[in-house]
Amino acid sequence: MKVVWLVFILIVIGFHFATAQEHSVGLRLGEPLAISYKLRIGMMGYEVIAGRYGVPGSPSYFREVFKDKDVFEGRYYLDHTPTSAFALHGRWLNHVSIPVQTTRNFDWYWGFGGQLLISQIEYFYTNDPEATNGFNPDGNEKVTHFSLSPEVIIGLEYKFEKVPVSIFTDMAVAIEVFQKPFTPRLPVGMGIRYFF
Repeated sequence: MKVVWLVFILIVIGFHFATAQEHSVGLRLGEPLAISYKLRIGMMGYEVIAGRYGVPGSPSYFREVFKDKDVFEGRYYLDHTPTSAFALHGRWLNHVSIPVQTTRNFDWYWGFGGQLLISQIEYFYTNDPEATNGFNPDGNEKVTHFSLSPEVIIGLEYKFEKVPVSIFTDMAVAIEVFQKPFTPRLPVGMGIRYFF
């Protein structure tokens, strides 16, 4: 049975690489602000996005993260400042042509993938539970926060006919599974890619 599965997988991989391939790289604006690389094989695409998130979570999200960190046990939250946030997305996309009379280069796509966010957060805290109303910190500490989320994606892409460029916009629904399970995110972006 293992041999049958191995042969099946090799046939599928061979079929993918036997069809036309397009490589593209570009800039994505939104969440995240990033570089996007996409490999398109037929009507399927594989995308890798690497860049910077603006603020990967609401203030209440980071207050909850503060409470979960052992390093802050016995301390009371005052405020936080995100100092850096890196995002890495991996996506599988299925393209569907939109029949438009003037062009055949307009697609909508759907897919799924995952995102890894790495945030550096500076927390300000007090040791006195009565002092949480003002901002007079007893200390501050930077911590690194990792989160991992599966995501479902939907988007639009238009490829220009006379130049090797496409424009795109997409939206994802991501649900965090690590470290704050069931926390939703809605990364939205648009951008431009160059085909080579």
